[in-house]
Amino acid sequence: MLGLLVLLLGVRLSFLGTGALAFPDEERYYRSVEAVEALVGGDVAGFCERLSQTQGRPGDALWRVAPASLQVLLAEVAGVSPHSPASLLIPVAFNYLIVLCSLLAYYRIGRLLLRNEPAALLSTLVYGCLVNTNLYIRHILPYDAALLCFFVAVYWVLRLRQHPERRTYWAVFFIGALSALTFAIYPGYNAAVVVGWLMLLEKRAIWAFNWVRLLGTSVVFALGAAGVLLLFELLTLAGGSSYLESCISLSSTITQGDFADGFSFLFNYLFEAERSLGYLLVGLGAASVPVLLYRLARRRPTVANYAELIRNNMLLLSMVLAFLAYAVMVFYQEKLVFYGRILHLYLPFFVLLLAKVLYPATHRRRQFVPVALVAGIALYSFGVFTVEYHRIAYPLTVLYQQVPGLKGATVAHKSQTGTADNADYYLARAPLAEAPPTDTSRQAVLVNVAFLYPIHAGIWCNTVELPPSYKLLFSAPHFLTLPAYPFEGYRAEERDIISHCKYQCQVYVQE
Repeated sequence: MLGLLVLLLGVRLSFLGTGALAFPDEERYYRSVEAVEALVGGDVAGFCERLSQTQGRPGDALWRVAPASLQVLLAEVAGVSPHSPASLLIPVAFNYLIVLCSLLAYYRIGRLLLRNEPAALLSTLVYGCLVNTNLYIRHILPYDAALLCFFVAVYWVLRLRQHPERRTYWAVFFIGALSALTFAIYPGYNAAVVVGWLMLLEKRAIWAFNWVRLLGTSVVFALGAAGVLLLFELLTLAGGSSYLESCISLSSTITQGDFADGFSFLFNYLFEAERSLGYLLVGLGAASVPVLLYRLARRRPTVANYAELIRNNMLLLSMVLAFLAYAVMVFYQEKLVFYGRILHLYLPFFVLLLAKVLYPATHRRRQFVPVALVAGIALYSFGVFTVEYHRIAYPLTVLYQQVPGLKGATVAHKSQTGTADNADYYLARAPLAEAPPTDTSRQAVLVNVAFLYPIHAGIWCNTVELPPSYKLLFSAPHFLTLPAYPFEGYRAEERDIISHCKYQCQVYVQE
């Protein structure tokens, strides 16, 4: 099993090299680059100002100062622009290291939570094979860094339960700070703060209601969390804005998607994006229900027993409740929307929950067959994803590699979804990539070299027809045709159109 995990990490290295800046949200990364440039110039106020321009994500901007510094140094020493694909390998490599650390932290959490080495390894393998786990490796987005902070906080709490003598108010303070840092890196993971607090509640605080201990733990945890938020508030105030104000108004901007997906999004994602592994997880989830009910029925129905059960499973229970609370906010309150990146926080614990319920239910002498089946399906799913992940094309990569030197004057830009000609995010970025000089004798037509949003229902495939004098130079599936990507803000009918049309990024050149 350990060898398979090592193989998994090796294959992930092949994912790097393309995909950075595929999403407009990744543009926020350049606030960190600009902050470093301001700091090098001695402009501290400018440094703070750049870090505050991140829509409630100052934690992400601050830690990315590290890769941004290397990019700025590379630009000074070798003249390689921070916008070039070669330079963008630096922040993507940092993201790979973060994902690697997250997998290690997840394995450690599994060992402490499941108290079974094979079960922890199997859970880590399944989690590592999920499409959702691997999807963001190529991108400069905050989700993996926020998840790593939360994993570290969870692991710390579980370690304190094993070694109560190490539980000090300083430990509680820093766990509160880590939980708040998760939120400051990506505010969509606000549940991390609540879950972190709930996990710290000891048996003596829950039963028999030791309010002094409960209050003491809560206050120290809150001080740690408030300290982090206050530091970022001071940082953004120095830059001319308010971090706390941006947090308050943030939910009004999370509307790209479908509120009707509140309770169905998880299943749709597992079936459509994860596919074979998703079907397996849903099947295991259904099988775990009678197993769980049977165990509850065997337990003596006393308040003390149930209090102990809640405490021992506080992490998984609180994650389930947090997920249901988010679903309620989506479906009934229409304040938030589900995205694949939101499931990025919950799916790891869904896997652990299944392992905790089902793994002990299998007889030790007969575990080989179910374990081999689960591991085999997970690896098959990862293999399919790997092939598709290598096959897809990202518009900015097409602009930079396939048509060097292209400018708006020599290129016609067409889209099957009605995207405005020559007013696209990627075309605006192409000159910043420092492509070679334009060959004005070369006339090109780009098809679907765009973000393809919005996708209007009724347009469907809308095939682009060109004169016979144009020769196809390049064609590859648009990255949005990978089933997991459209779950980042597209409604169900839009996902159906993408799936049906199988859009291609194409480059035609006039002969």
